[in-house]
Amino acid sequence: MARADFYILNGKTTASKFSCFIANKAWSRGNSIYILTRDPDEASKIDDLLWTYQDTSFLPHASIDNHEADVPVVIGWSKTTPPQADVMINLTDSIPEEIDGFQRVIEIIAEDKTQREQGRQRYKAYQTLGFEIFNHEITAEM
Repeated sequence: MARADFYILNGKTTASKFSCFIANKAWSRGNSIYILTRDPDEASKIDDLLWTYQDTSFLPHASIDNHEADVPVVIGWSKTTPPQADVMINLTDSIPEEIDGFQRVIEIIAEDKTQREQGRQRYKAYQTLGFEIFNHEITAEM
């Protein structure tokens, strides 16, 4: 059974920065990761952030339009075909059409009222699709 993890951010951590943290954690556990963003601009920002979010580590990654098969983290955007990966980190406002091939989907919900409501709608949709759902409250700054 596929699972969906909802990370509810409370505090100063942004969804972008938390996506880097959670991608690093998933990679350290041997997973391949696909980070789905809204558009190429957001993908570029995540790409830059993956180089700088932590001083002491490096997370091998590439953009969907410029990646090699052995890169563990690929960053794409809506309307691109995702690579085969274990984990999808969804940074869009809806459930991606291509979630079938992923063992785990990560949803990051910021404190913004609109994002919270969109997150609730995605939660219900994942339930309907039969995903096992887990909630995580994040209060620490990443």
